[in-house]
Amino acid sequence: MSRRRKLSDVVPDVPPLRGCFAADDCPPPAWAARELAALPPALPCRIFGTPASVAPLGVSSPAEEPPARARADRGRSRDTKRRASELPVPVGAVVDKYRLDEVLGRGAFAVVYRATHLLLRSPVAIKMLLPSVVTANPRMAAMLCEEARLAARVDHPNVVRVRDVAKTETLSYIVMDYVEGEPLSRVLARDRRLAPERVVAIGLDCCAGLSSAERRGVIHRDVKPSNILIAADGSAKIIDLGLAFCGVDAGARHGRNGGLPADAIVGTPAYMSPEHVESPDSVDHRADIYSLGATLYHLACGETVFHARSVRELRDELTTAHVVPLAERVADVSPALSRVVARMLSRDRGERQQTYAELVSDLHTVRAELGVSARSRVAGPDSTST
Repeated sequence: MSRRRKLSDVVPDVPPLRGCFAADDCPPPAWAARELAALPPALPCRIFGTPASVAPLGVSSPAEEPPARARADRGRSRDTKRRASELPVPVGAVVDKYRLDEVLGRGAFAVVYRATHLLLRSPVAIKMLLPSVVTANPRMAAMLCEEARLAARVDHPNVVRVRDVAKTETLSYIVMDYVEGEPLSRVLARDRRLAPERVVAIGLDCCAGLSSAERRGVIHRDVKPSNILIAADGSAKIIDLGLAFCGVDAGARHGRNGGLPADAIVGTPAYMSPEHVESPDSVDHRADIYSLGATLYHLACGETVFHARSVRELRDELTTAHVVPLAERVADVSPALSRVVARMLSRDRGERQQTYAELVSDLHTVRAELGVSARSRVAGPDSTST
């Protein structure tokens, strides 16, 4: 007879359930039996001596073919087929204890799903590396795990929290809090540019989250509108904090580099600091301050500081071009905001704000000039610590 498993073995991190069944042979109460019976069929594993649908890091086939796959099979456009083939796992599948409900976004390295934790019945976001990326660079999977461990240490309202990470022979993914809202990049595409008051509020929220990360030795290295979520309550939250494609410097502080060379260049050229291009192994939190400045610049005037699409183009622009002040690009931008952002974008990092506390103070000065009430929502109480 196979050994029966306790519910606490299946959900070890939920305190109210831990210890509910002290004896191996103790049968589940009615509520637990109903919860387990309600789970969809998947790879078999035994819980309380009966087959259930929670398999360790396994992928089950969905009961019905995902609409995107079905449309491709019916001869839809070649582009639709290509997009469907890029999914690491089809929508509707169950991965471990998570059901993949919807694709939220795609990037060059990964796909982000909205998913449901089947035992807790709570929504989560799952970022899963594309199989082609892992095949081309197996170190990416190790990086994802290592940097997710660092990111999980950052617990702040303005940072989307990493809850879990998994790596199997075929899949590598992280599990994050699901935030009801939209990426700042989508807001920017819709509104083109934002009011100065809102730019300052977003800047303060980002300072709070990045400062919390920096205190724990984590450098983001890819701050940009698409890595900032605007929640339903209007607050800004940093995502992808110190994950595989950034945060190498933070890993080095702990004696690890996540598998990338020390001089690896990661990030987005339009928001990348000069030192990030010239000496990527020496960046610190001031590179994030520059990238945040480039983001605020884009929000305030609707255009990026530079238009480089590659590191080579950015090197050329940094050598030959200068930053046009916000006040010269947009007439209704306050002089104070223009000055603060210009300092954030200083080519010499020694001339930028040296701490997040200093930057927060500058942004509060801008708020005062704009006449924003002190009772308006601001960043959390620890946002100015360094």
